[in-house]
This record gives sequence, structure tokens and C-alpha cells, in this order.
Amino acid sequence: MTQGTEGIGSIWEDGLGRHDDDTRVLSEGSTTLTDDPQSVRYGDGKGARAVVQAVVAGPVFRNRPHVDLLFSEGLRPVYARLTPAQARAVATLLSEAADLADASDPDGPETPRT
Repeated sequence: MTQGTEGIGSIWEDGLGRHDDDTRVLSEGSTTLTDDPQSVRYGDGKGARAVVQAVVAGPVFRNRPHVDLLFSEGLRPVYARLTPAQARAVATLLSEAADLADASDPDGPETPRT
């Protein structure tokens, strides 16, 4: 994750196209999930990806810490604003599910993309 910069605002969107422009971004990390040509052609012009930011929300959100998530398979992005505890709980669920999926794969675990 890279250190954030103030004044840029969050990746998070409320579903009506509004962003929390007063957010202070502490750090941001992203990963490309796939460069699927279909998602690039019909989606937002970018491959499937996940972007995560550690933020301190703006005054509308009481200046509280959050983890903002943009998850896109290329067609419709999903936005989430989670408390740090919620983000940890989701990360634990994803990790456990990934371990179970890897364990059932006869070809062995998938190598992580960097």
C-alpha cells in the first residue's frame, strides 16, 4: 500500500455518484484481477481490479476512520465503506474461503498475482 495524499478524496461512491471529497486518504493499494478484454470493451475501460484505501472520512461521516473498497469485474464497480473491524471480518472470511477453495483444487493452490 502506498501513502495517501490529502485533498484527492476517496474512491468510495454512495450509489448516486457522490464521493466523500473531504476524505483524508492515509494509504491506497490495488491489484489487477484480470485484464479481460470483455471487461475492457464493455465496462469502464479498465480490467477487473480491487482498490482499497485506508481513510479518515470527511465531516459528513464524523471524521471517522474507514476502509474504502472499489471492487470491479470490469462492468459494474461495487463500492463499500467499512469500519476497520468490518474490514478485518471480511478479510478473515475471504481468507478462510480461499484456503478451502485451494484445498479442494486438484491442481494445487493458485499462485497469487502481483
